[in-house]
Amino acid sequence: MEFDEIIKGFPGTIAARNAQEMRNGKKLPIPVLPVDPDEAKAIPIYRMPDGERCVDLAAVEEWGLSLEQIPATVIDKWLLKDVPYMSFRAGNYEFNVYGDPDSPACIQLRFGKSLRYKVGAKEQALAFLATLLDNPGDRCLIKSMKTSKDLKARGGLTFEVIPETEPGTHGCWCALVYSREVLEKSRASPQELGTLTVVKNDSARDTDDSHPLLGSQSYTPSQRGGSVYVKGYTKKGGSYVAPHSRASPGNGSSRSGGGKR
Repeated sequence: MEFDEIIKGFPGTIAARNAQEMRNGKKLPIPVLPVDPDEAKAIPIYRMPDGERCVDLAAVEEWGLSLEQIPATVIDKWLLKDVPYMSFRAGNYEFNVYGDPDSPACIQLRFGKSLRYKVGAKEQALAFLATLLDNPGDRCLIKSMKTSKDLKARGGLTFEVIPETEPGTHGCWCALVYSREVLEKSRASPQELGTLTVVKNDSARDTDDSHPLLGSQSYTPSQRGGSVYVKGYTKKGGSYVAPHSRASPGNGSSRSGGGKR
């Protein structure tokens, strides 16, 4: 038999011992292959794009020519709870960058009801997010996603399409890329929230539409809530920092008010 040939031909070896056990009717455990170090190096753990670059690329898209920063309402639950972010709007499109502007934890593109049934709008949105990603595998994955609803993960990143029919979307279709690990590390502490947020109310919108930290209040905030994040926050030494003063017009400051140049 084959087992006997192995036992006689290779005495004292692992193969012979395994053949002996198998001949006696024992089942051997399936060996676990070691992790291929080259495969691990192929997908870096952190590979989110720079926030300022994201905004600059959004601004040159056909739909993003009128892109302007708007008040970003504090999210107080679920995945994005207490993660500071910058929000931008162009018509019915909204683009959000969460966490450290230089090293975002999440990027998100969504649009309202008027675009839900526009042919190619959802595919165009996924294609845009793909242009923000440097890793070829990430780009292929997001462009292959279903626009109706989808959720995929690759090398520490999550790619998600949320349809307008989901609860809490307020009728908006949404696509986003995020790192759960980085999001957890990106939540602002209660002390940081105290310096990064301003209470939102109707009177402030009417009497102070050029607030030095918020800028224009003419837009409806992107999320529901009672406070909005100040514009131009940064993250230094692991802590969020609010801007000390409003940037002067024409000083070459970024649209995002936070990224490096």
